[in-house]
Amino acid sequence: MTKNRERLNTYLIPGAFLVLFVGGLGGWFWWSSRQFEHPADHWIAKANGKARTWADDAELSVIEGYYVRPDGVADLPNPGDSGWRLVFRSEALASGESSPPAESTIPGAPPSPSTPKYACFAYTVGRGSARSRNLVRTNSAPVRCPEGLKQQSSEPPRCSVEEVWRRAEQRGAPNPGLATVAASVQGDEWRWSFRIPDHVEFEILDDC
Repeated sequence: MTKNRERLNTYLIPGAFLVLFVGGLGGWFWWSSRQFEHPADHWIAKANGKARTWADDAELSVIEGYYVRPDGVADLPNPGDSGWRLVFRSEALASGESSPPAESTIPGAPPSPSTPKYACFAYTVGRGSARSRNLVRTNSAPVRCPEGLKQQSSEPPRCSVEEVWRRAEQRGAPNPGLATVAASVQGDEWRWSFRIPDHVEFEILDDC
């Protein structure tokens, strides 16, 4: 009886670990594959959270999407593909009203390296390369504001990326298709552009 129990433990414990490992690996692959299917609104919400930790008054000012499907998802079939670039702007930083707190230094220590106080913050979404090719990669950092971006809207765009795609389709955009979809604040208004190279190129009003 004791020998049978020892034999059972010899096979049962490694088998249980194997089942857990395979199950966990399968769950990870399922989760990572689902990240590629998130539409624009998901990434805008994620980016907004990151931007607000950078500056309390950060407002979305630029949306750029590449290889965008009609369902609002950026198609990323190849390693290194870029999907979304979202830029936020801080009016306080742009006007010089805010500055980072002074860092305490140890007497005699060299001064901390100076870092530029950029007024914009970029959040990018793309597919990884090499070993991370099966993962969505996001990056975020303060950046110089795009040329001409002087003002910001306190309101998000009225139209979603899916709605922009529907309007473009009504004007002749091919479906299925992969488009470059972009929006930016001009004055105090959002303006959209929609382009499928060698097929269509539209400007679309943000009046949904």
